[in-house]
Parts: sequence; structure tokens; C-alpha cells
Amino acid sequence: MNERAFRLVQGSWLLAGLYFNEPLVIQGLLLLLAFEGATNWRIPTLISNLRHGGAACGYRHGGAPARFEAERALRLVMLTLLVLGLYLLPQLLWWLPWLIGIALVSASLSGICLMVTVLRLAGLP
Repeated sequence: MNERAFRLVQGSWLLAGLYFNEPLVIQGLLLLLAFEGATNWRIPTLISNLRHGGAACGYRHGGAPARFEAERALRLVMLTLLVLGLYLLPQLLWWLPWLIGIALVSASLSGICLMVTVLRLAGLP
């Protein structure tokens, strides 16, 4: 599974949770984003390692990589914006989680994620 396919999974997961008003589904996604953002152990990379015997790992032995990448920053930005839109200012920013879900699905279909492009222009690898 690559990042593009996983964005489709995340976006669909978020949109389904919002549409069916299932807070546990959304909280599960938030937990996944927090885990991936904190550890930089991304699910697509872990699945690829399991399928191909660890050849595509890129992690140091004994811990997470030292680099702070744009994909990791994307997860933390998404987590922050979702918490802001769902829990801190839900009356004012009710549209923000829907926008994030639609942006994830469109990024997976087009192959271009605007937030990752902006983060890379900001200097993240």
C-alpha cells in the first residue's frame, strides 16, 4: 500500500464517520494520525515492509528515523485541524473536517496533495 492509496482510505474513513455521525470512527482515525505523527511509523511503510521482508524500511535499528518529513507533518497538521474543527470550535468550523476528507480523497485520486507540496516548499524533505 502506498501513500496515495492510504490517503483514499483515510479520506473515506473520515467522510464515512462524518456522514454517519460516528464519533468512535473519527476518534479511531485521530488516534491513528496521532500515532503516525508521533512515531513516524506509517502504516503504508509497515505494510510494505511486511510484504517485502523489510527491504523498504528506512528506519534506524532501535527507533524511529531522526528526520521530520512532510508526510509526518501532514499527519500532525490533519490531526490539529480535525481536533480544532470537531472539538474546539465545532459551531464555527463545522466545514473543516469535511474539507479535509474531500481533500484527502481528491489527493488520492489526482496524486497531488497540496498540503504536502506546501510543506515541501517550506523546506521539509
